[in-house]
Amino acid sequence: MLNGWKGLSIYQSDEKVYLKTYRNGKTLSAMHAACILFIGAKLLLPAQDTGLDFEKEYAMAQAIANLNPKR
Repeated sequence: MLNGWKGLSIYQSDEKVYLKTYRNGKTLSAMHAACILFIGAKLLLPAQDTGLDFEKEYAMAQAIANLNPKR
């Protein structure tokens, strides 16, 4: 976190976060952590607004996943 800002600075590629419960602990970029948060919210509470505008990317990932017969 920079200069008193709260939350993730997802557009700062050098900002890293450590997620203790993700894959037995892993350091990720803030953008990666925000994407995981968004996906989790969409899976658990599909109608909930996360405040992140990843709807197009989510729809594209769903379409790609639906094309994968090994799922």
